[in-house]
Amino acid sequence: MQTSRPDLLQGSGRPVVTANAWRGGRCVARGLQITDGSLKITAGQSVRSALSLTIVDPTGNLRPTADGPLSPYGSEIELRGGSAQGTVPLGWYRIGSADPTEGYRVYESPIDGAVTYVSTGVTVTLSGSDRAEKVRLDLLVNGEQPSKPTVLAEIARLLQGVVPWQAPSIADKSLTATAVTYDSDRLKACTDLAALLACDLIFTPTGAATLVRKVPPLVSVWDLPRGSSSVIGSIQTSMSSDDVHNAVFAKATSTDFAGNVTPLIGKAYDRTAGIAWGGPFGRVPLVIDADLATTQADVDKAAADELAMEQRSRWLIVTVQCVCNFALEVGDVVSIPMPKRRVLGQVTSADWPLTQGPMTITVAVDPFVWENAQ
Repeated sequence: MQTSRPDLLQGSGRPVVTANAWRGGRCVARGLQITDGSLKITAGQSVRSALSLTIVDPTGNLRPTADGPLSPYGSEIELRGGSAQGTVPLGWYRIGSADPTEGYRVYESPIDGAVTYVSTGVTVTLSGSDRAEKVRLDLLVNGEQPSKPTVLAEIARLLQGVVPWQAPSIADKSLTATAVTYDSDRLKACTDLAALLACDLIFTPTGAATLVRKVPPLVSVWDLPRGSSSVIGSIQTSMSSDDVHNAVFAKATSTDFAGNVTPLIGKAYDRTAGIAWGGPFGRVPLVIDADLATTQADVDKAAADELAMEQRSRWLIVTVQCVCNFALEVGDVVSIPMPKRRVLGQVTSADWPLTQGPMTITVAVDPFVWENAQ
């Protein structure tokens, strides 16, 4: 979350959203007039954000051109949102399409009959995505291998000159050139490297790339309000044994100075009722390669991290409508009010209206905790 000021983040009134257009490092249109729009961010996707905006310009000067402020060839939208008390950054979005509708008045000269067209204004519908799209489009010409000694340093190298990089406060790991080979997809190379640290590559509200843990600690950053300000819309339940595992084995090797190779294996077991290792479900392990692990502690952690992701992927998905909170971020942990007690869950998607109405979020919740809180 960007800030803890509730008066700034949320409110039952009309959201306050501002947008500026940038091109080539310069702000080329400030205070765009927004009449409609939405911003949706979904976890688990390489390009997580989808922006749609409808902008009105009574002068007609913002009709999209190849090198204009609303050009789909490299222009970006800087977005902020909040309440009357102030706004917070909502991110930078590369314009992918710009569809104008323009009106004209026609004047005919009474002298020579010449016809003049005068714009009565233009309405532009924009779509855009976060800066991950810029990384995705900037292909690596030839397949290559890492040239930096650690994961974070290598991600920074791949992003240098493409997008800003904000180094996270996350434990780094050594990286050898033989551990990873990239194809042409720069974004996939970065997300694969992030996965080695059990992290996702995301873009911050200020537009910089960084890493966040795939499975954060269950510590709430926001308590959803009770009553009419927070309404549970639906609960998505799905039970299948496909791709479900109740243990993770992480394999690696360690080489000493004499060249002796020792196999390493880390094990993590699911003890959850109904799916526990060795219970009625049986023994269904997932075996992963922890190529960068060099110690027993490394493989143990790799197995535990993967099991935690396995367990959370089986959680219920609860859809909640609530007052807009523009400082909430996908991946944050929130608490949902229930009859018996509040329940913690991780936000998996957020859909903000940019002109009016409540926001809609989906939250992954432990089904056992959910059932016992009703």
